[in-house]
Amino acid sequence: MAEEESRDEPIEDDESSSNSNGGDTAAAADASNVGENEPGLKERLLDSFTSVLESVAGPKGDLCLRVTDRNCVTDIALHLRDEEKFNLFVDISAVDYFLKRKPRFDVIYNLYSIPNKHRIFLKIICDADEEGIPSLVNVYRGANWYEREVWDMFGISFRDHPNLKRILMYESFEGHPLRKDYDCRHRQPIVGPKS
Repeated sequence: MAEEESRDEPIEDDESSSNSNGGDTAAAADASNVGENEPGLKERLLDSFTSVLESVAGPKGDLCLRVTDRNCVTDIALHLRDEEKFNLFVDISAVDYFLKRKPRFDVIYNLYSIPNKHRIFLKIICDADEEGIPSLVNVYRGANWYEREVWDMFGISFRDHPNLKRILMYESFEGHPLRKDYDCRHRQPIVGPKS
Protein backbone atom coordinates (compact mmCIF):
# COMPACT_ATOMS: atom_id res chain seq x y z
CA MET A 1 0.00 0.00 0.00
CA ALA A 2 2.84 2.36 0.76
CA GLU A 3 4.29 1.66 -2.70
CA GLU A 4 0.99 2.58 -4.39
CA GLU A 5 0.82 5.86 -2.48
CA SER A 6 4.35 6.79 -3.50
CA ARG A 7 3.51 6.19 -7.19
CA ASP A 8 0.71 8.77 -7.02
CA GLU A 9 2.98 11.50 -5.71
CA PRO A 10 4.84 13.58 -8.32
CA ILE A 11 8.56 12.96 -8.48
CA GLU A 12 10.65 16.11 -8.21
CA ASP A 13 14.30 16.27 -9.10
CA ASP A 14 16.04 18.93 -7.04
CA GLU A 15 18.36 19.97 -9.88
CA SER A 16 15.68 20.25 -12.58
CA SER A 17 13.28 22.18 -10.36
CA SER A 18 15.93 24.71 -9.39
CA ASN A 19 17.01 25.17 -13.04
CA SER A 20 13.48 25.65 -14.29
CA ASN A 21 12.76 28.25 -11.62
CA GLY A 22 15.97 30.09 -12.49
CA GLY A 23 15.09 29.94 -16.18
CA ASP A 24 11.60 31.28 -15.53
CA THR A 25 13.04 34.13 -13.48
CA ALA A 26 15.53 34.98 -16.23
CA ALA A 27 12.79 34.88 -18.87
CA ALA A 28 10.60 37.12 -16.73
CA ALA A 29 13.47 39.54 -16.27
CA ASP A 30 14.08 39.65 -20.05
CA ALA A 31 10.36 40.16 -20.69
CA SER A 32 10.25 43.04 -18.23
CA ASN A 33 13.00 44.84 -20.18
CA VAL A 34 11.06 44.82 -23.46
CA GLY A 35 10.55 48.38 -24.61
CA GLU A 36 13.07 49.83 -22.18
CA ASN A 37 16.12 51.44 -23.76
CA GLU A 38 19.44 52.28 -22.24
CA PRO A 39 19.12 55.31 -19.98
CA GLY A 40 20.33 58.39 -21.79
CA LEU A 41 20.25 56.86 -25.28
CA LYS A 42 17.48 59.14 -26.51
CA GLU A 43 19.18 62.21 -25.03
CA ARG A 44 22.58 61.28 -26.53
CA LEU A 45 21.04 60.85 -29.97
CA LEU A 46 19.01 64.06 -29.78
CA ASP A 47 22.15 65.94 -28.63
CA SER A 48 24.31 64.45 -31.40
CA PHE A 49 21.76 65.15 -34.15
CA THR A 50 19.93 68.16 -32.71
CA SER A 51 18.70 69.70 -35.94
CA VAL A 52 17.63 66.50 -37.73
CA LEU A 53 16.04 64.25 -35.07
CA GLU A 54 12.91 64.62 -32.99
CA SER A 55 11.27 62.19 -30.59
CA VAL A 56 7.89 60.65 -31.49
CA ALA A 57 5.74 57.99 -29.85
CA GLY A 58 6.83 54.43 -30.61
CA PRO A 59 5.20 51.01 -30.23
CA LYS A 60 5.33 49.33 -26.80
CA GLY A 61 7.46 52.12 -25.41
CA ASP A 62 10.32 51.50 -27.85
CA LEU A 63 12.38 54.51 -28.85
CA CYS A 64 11.14 56.11 -32.07
CA LEU A 65 12.86 59.10 -33.65
CA ARG A 66 11.74 61.09 -36.69
CA VAL A 67 14.51 62.05 -39.12
CA THR A 68 13.58 65.52 -40.39
CA ASP A 69 16.36 65.66 -43.01
CA ARG A 70 16.44 62.44 -45.03
CA ASN A 71 19.96 63.21 -46.29
CA CYS A 72 21.29 62.61 -42.76
CA VAL A 73 19.87 59.10 -42.37
CA THR A 74 23.17 57.48 -43.42
CA ASP A 75 25.15 59.45 -40.81
CA ILE A 76 22.59 58.56 -38.13
CA ALA A 77 22.67 54.87 -39.10
CA LEU A 78 26.49 54.84 -39.02
CA HIS A 79 26.44 56.42 -35.56
CA LEU A 80 23.87 53.90 -34.32
CA ARG A 81 25.86 50.97 -35.70
CA ASP A 82 29.35 52.08 -34.63
CA GLU A 83 28.79 54.08 -31.43
CA GLU A 84 25.55 52.71 -29.97
CA LYS A 85 26.03 49.08 -31.17
CA PHE A 86 22.77 48.77 -33.14
CA ASN A 87 24.25 45.92 -35.14
CA LEU A 88 21.10 44.24 -36.49
CA PHE A 89 18.99 45.66 -39.29
CA VAL A 90 15.58 44.08 -38.60
CA ASP A 91 13.43 45.50 -41.40
CA ILE A 92 11.85 48.48 -43.13
CA SER A 93 8.16 49.20 -43.30
CA ALA A 94 6.21 51.95 -45.02
CA VAL A 95 2.81 53.56 -44.51
CA ASP A 96 0.74 55.42 -47.12
CA TYR A 97 -1.33 58.34 -45.77
CA PHE A 98 -2.94 59.08 -49.15
CA LEU A 99 -5.34 62.06 -48.97
CA LYS A 100 -4.66 62.43 -45.23
CA ARG A 101 -1.41 64.39 -45.36
CA LYS A 102 1.44 65.58 -47.53
CA PRO A 103 4.06 64.22 -47.84
CA ARG A 104 2.09 61.02 -47.90
CA PHE A 105 4.56 58.26 -46.93
CA ASP A 106 6.35 57.19 -43.76
CA VAL A 107 9.35 54.90 -44.09
CA ILE A 108 10.27 53.24 -40.79
CA TYR A 109 13.61 51.55 -40.15
CA ASN A 110 13.68 48.97 -37.35
CA LEU A 111 17.15 48.51 -35.81
CA TYR A 112 18.19 46.35 -32.88
CA SER A 113 21.24 46.24 -30.59
CA ILE A 114 21.98 42.60 -29.82
CA PRO A 115 24.56 43.30 -27.08
CA ASN A 116 22.38 45.90 -25.35
CA LYS A 117 18.96 44.37 -26.16
CA HIS A 118 17.54 47.70 -27.34
CA ARG A 119 15.35 48.51 -30.31
CA ILE A 120 15.01 51.80 -32.15
CA PHE A 121 12.72 52.96 -34.95
CA LEU A 122 13.82 55.69 -37.35
CA LYS A 123 10.90 57.32 -39.18
CA ILE A 124 11.31 59.35 -42.36
CA ILE A 125 8.44 61.27 -43.97
CA CYS A 126 8.67 61.45 -47.76
CA ASP A 127 6.91 61.48 -51.12
CA ALA A 128 7.61 58.92 -53.82
CA ASP A 129 8.15 61.54 -56.52
CA GLU A 130 10.97 63.21 -54.63
CA GLU A 131 14.68 62.48 -54.95
CA GLY A 132 14.36 59.40 -52.73
CA ILE A 133 15.90 58.31 -49.47
CA PRO A 134 19.61 57.48 -49.24
CA SER A 135 20.08 53.72 -49.28
CA LEU A 136 21.44 52.09 -46.12
CA VAL A 137 22.89 49.09 -47.96
CA ASN A 138 26.43 50.45 -47.41
CA VAL A 139 25.75 50.60 -43.65
CA TYR A 140 23.62 47.46 -43.23
CA ARG A 141 23.97 44.90 -46.03
CA GLY A 142 20.67 43.36 -44.91
CA ALA A 143 18.79 46.47 -46.06
CA ASN A 144 19.18 45.46 -49.70
CA TRP A 145 16.08 43.32 -50.24
CA TYR A 146 13.96 45.29 -47.77
CA GLU A 147 14.57 48.52 -49.69
CA ARG A 148 13.70 46.72 -52.92
CA GLU A 149 10.46 45.51 -51.33
CA VAL A 150 9.47 49.03 -50.22
CA TRP A 151 10.21 50.35 -53.72
CA ASP A 152 8.28 47.49 -55.35
CA MET A 153 5.19 47.83 -53.14
CA PHE A 154 5.08 51.63 -52.58
CA GLY A 155 7.29 53.21 -55.28
CA ILE A 156 9.54 54.93 -52.73
CA SER A 157 13.02 55.10 -54.23
CA PHE A 158 16.36 54.69 -52.47
CA ARG A 159 19.30 56.67 -53.83
CA ASP A 160 22.53 54.78 -54.54
CA HIS A 161 20.89 51.38 -54.10
CA PRO A 162 23.03 48.79 -55.94
CA ASN A 163 20.11 46.95 -57.58
CA LEU A 164 16.77 48.74 -57.14
CA LYS A 165 14.36 46.55 -59.11
CA ARG A 166 11.22 44.57 -58.40
CA ILE A 167 11.53 41.76 -55.90
CA LEU A 168 7.94 40.57 -55.26
CA MET A 169 6.11 41.55 -58.44
CA TYR A 170 7.22 40.59 -61.95
CA GLU A 171 9.22 43.09 -64.03
CA SER A 172 6.36 44.13 -66.34
CA PHE A 173 3.94 44.77 -63.43
CA GLU A 174 2.47 48.27 -63.68
CA GLY A 175 2.20 50.38 -60.53
CA HIS A 176 2.87 49.74 -56.87
CA PRO A 177 0.17 47.58 -55.24
CA LEU A 178 0.34 48.81 -51.62
CA ARG A 179 -0.32 52.43 -52.53
CA LYS A 180 -3.79 53.45 -51.48
CA ASP A 181 -4.46 54.98 -54.90
CA TYR A 182 -3.58 51.75 -56.74
CA ASP A 183 -6.54 50.60 -58.83
CA CYS A 184 -7.03 46.93 -57.95
CA ARG A 185 -9.20 46.51 -61.07
CA HIS A 186 -6.30 47.49 -63.32
CA ARG A 187 -5.51 44.77 -65.86
CA GLN A 188 -1.87 43.75 -65.67
CA PRO A 189 0.11 42.48 -68.67
CA ILE A 190 -0.07 38.72 -69.12
CA VAL A 191 3.18 37.03 -68.29
CA GLY A 192 3.96 33.66 -69.80
CA PRO A 193 6.93 31.52 -70.55
CA LYS A 194 9.47 32.95 -72.95
CA SER A 195 9.65 31.02 -76.19
